[in-house]
Amino acid sequence: MPGYVQVSLTATERHLLELFARGHTPAQAAEALCQAPMETEALLASLLRRYGLTTRRQLLARAVVYRWI
Repeated sequence: MPGYVQVSLTATERHLLELFARGHTPAQAAEALCQAPMETEALLASLLRRYGLTTRRQLLARAVVYRWI
């Protein structure tokens, strides 16, 4: 298993990942974050681009494996 990889996530990014890990949809996450759904989608797209991923599932897997959340 890979070790801890230090990343620089904002509090909002970390919260978004935690919400997705709990099974929230992007719309539900947007509501929990008090954001417009488009803002949450943009944040998700930014995270996916930053880590070279294409799906939310890949992002969550990486977040769990590398202990980001």
